[in-house]
Amino acid sequence: MQSVIVYIDDADHARAVLAPLVARAGAAPCRWIVVACAPRMTHRISKWVSHSARENWRAKWADKLFAQVLPWLGRGSADVTTVLAKGPLAELAEQLQAAHGVAQVVDARRPKAVPAPRSSFLASLGALFVLARCAGAMLARMKLLLKWLLSAAALLLVAYLYSGVEVRSFGAAMVAAFVIGLLNVVLRPVLVVLTLPVTVVTVGLFLFVINALMFWAAAGVLEGFHVRGFGAALLGSLMYSALGLLIESALGGLFPKS
Repeated sequence: MQSVIVYIDDADHARAVLAPLVARAGAAPCRWIVVACAPRMTHRISKWVSHSARENWRAKWADKLFAQVLPWLGRGSADVTTVLAKGPLAELAEQLQAAHGVAQVVDARRPKAVPAPRSSFLASLGALFVLARCAGAMLARMKLLLKWLLSAAALLLVAYLYSGVEVRSFGAAMVAAFVIGLLNVVLRPVLVVLTLPVTVVTVGLFLFVINALMFWAAAGVLEGFHVRGFGAALLGSLMYSALGLLIESALGGLFPKS
């Protein structure tokens, strides 16, 4: 008599898988060893359920599954033996084959669910977001460096167009552009707040004086950058600010905020 060991965990899926085998067996005697593979409880649930309660639930689950499968599988001259799996299936299969002779093993369990594509899609979005942030940081550094170089070039242009401003070299222009930018970030906001009443009275014109002071202060601490008096600093700062607006506009088109 042919023996077949069958692993099942769902009646409908098991019938669909075993239908060809049942049809081929026909009227020939066949011994079916049906192994019910109960689903595992999660770790959180098993902590609150006793061993006897788990075994009782597994037995009731297996009886219900056998009641759905055995009437269909045991038609004709088939001999059906039921087993509830309580350990590794490989060891159980060896024990059953030793008890019933060499047997064919059929896994009729429902396949494990494939992870939803959404998770991989979200993972891809996360990776793209990280890459976008890295690319954004790199672009920001490139923009800052390019603005520094263009500001130094603008300072050289101011010195070329106006004799009241002198810049010794491009290296000196880069240092001067850095110092002017640093003063505008650190010192200028303080002066703007302190001189706010004067700025209001002059309808904002006093801001040009503050810009000239930053320009003049940078020239006072640097050797390669020289300004001939406050009037030259005022005119030079106006030209430098105008070129700075053009640089900001150009960089805004080259490096969009999005």
